[in-house]
Amino acid sequence: MITRREKRNITIFVLGVFVGIALSAIVVYFSVIASFTKDNIIKITNIFPSDSVQVISKIPAEEKRNLNSKDSSSKANLLKDQEDSLPKKDVIKSDVKIAEEVIPIVSINDSSEHVITAIIKEMRVEQWESPMNFVGYKLSHNSLIIYGIDLSNIELQYIDGSICLIVGEKRLILQETDNFVRFPLSFFK
Repeated sequence: MITRREKRNITIFVLGVFVGIALSAIVVYFSVIASFTKDNIIKITNIFPSDSVQVISKIPAEEKRNLNSKDSSSKANLLKDQEDSLPKKDVIKSDVKIAEEVIPIVSINDSSEHVITAIIKEMRVEQWESPMNFVGYKLSHNSLIIYGIDLSNIELQYIDGSICLIVGEKRLILQETDNFVRFPLSFFK
């Protein structure tokens, strides 16, 4: 028969084993999370490299001696050749501002026999180009940003209380918005 003291020792032993297993499981769990996080941070920094990274090219000792003996123009040519041989990084294209112009908004009234034209106000119009070939506009209180239409081809008119974009024979009523709006397909047909 097991004595009271032996029962207590067995209980303490079993409890110690369970505590040891629990502590080792916690350590393994957090070490897996730490390595996973470290790997993901490395992946993220590889996607978005910082600007402070410097490209260091290794020049053999013979070329260094040749560089010291040649004039400065040949040094520049050698460095340029080395830069050209380095792998090119992916270039991320972004929107490009092509032109900016102040265009008058004209009000045209047909009364009896002659057309009365008046300049209501002027608006700053910017022409941008998108690498994704976006074609649309964004109208705010004092400015209009357009994509996909040349500034020389547009005219702004004030018709029935709305600002209209005129391109050739086509007319589009512009809405003031915080977001960019695509031109309807029918506007280009």
